[in-house]
Amino acid sequence: MTLIDKTMIGIVGARSASIPMVHFIKRLSSDLGKAGYIVVSGLALGIDAAAHCGALSTGTIGICAGGIDQIYPQQNKKLYQEVGLLISEMPLGTKPVGYLFPKRNRIIAGLSTGIVVAEASFQSGSLITGQCAVEFNREVFVVPGSPLDLRSKGGNKLIKEGAYLIENAEDILRILRDKKINISASNPILPTEKKSKESVNLLTCLTYTPVSLDELQQQSQLSVDLIRKELSRLEIQGAIICDPNGRISLKK
Repeated sequence: MTLIDKTMIGIVGARSASIPMVHFIKRLSSDLGKAGYIVVSGLALGIDAAAHCGALSTGTIGICAGGIDQIYPQQNKKLYQEVGLLISEMPLGTKPVGYLFPKRNRIIAGLSTGIVVAEASFQSGSLITGQCAVEFNREVFVVPGSPLDLRSKGGNKLIKEGAYLIENAEDILRILRDKKINISASNPILPTEKKSKESVNLLTCLTYTPVSLDELQQQSQLSVDLIRKELSRLEIQGAIICDPNGRISLKK
């Protein structure tokens, strides 16, 4: 079984993370890895790097904003070489420019059974990832922070909105057990050549002209949650494109 076949937990947070939080995330990532989960993150400085480092011995996947040959930031060059798998929806040579990072965050949320958010400020990429996880019906876990620390404002907001407050890996494992989500469960949107009947339905509704999610829902008669899940699967497979405005079309 390869890394992509295993159940994943995403970990995201501040690039300018506090030293105590970096140490905490390394330990959390290590403990999740020992419990059988694959850690997924975005290869950024701070929390991302700590998450990858903590899980190097058990398995970690890096999601790139640009092409997988574009190392960003350069300080993480060694980390790029050490992670078990690199994933990107962008072609080789694509520079990791700003608008691609939210697309990367969406992939992290889509691949993961749950997302851990640590030190995410308002309007941060990490908060976007947590919000994507909510939209994809994933579990959202937040490491709480001081109300005086701006890096904790976004995460604390997620807690107020219903995310789980966690203090260690066991908190996460207990919640997943209670919801009967475990490492033997198949990942809901892993890339695969075989397409579900729902995916085939959506593909027949799409053309090269972008349409909105509402239009797709009306045409397909599928639930919005199911459409989002299948669109994530199809996007990772390279069958469709979602533009910055959220409109969907077949990939040429």
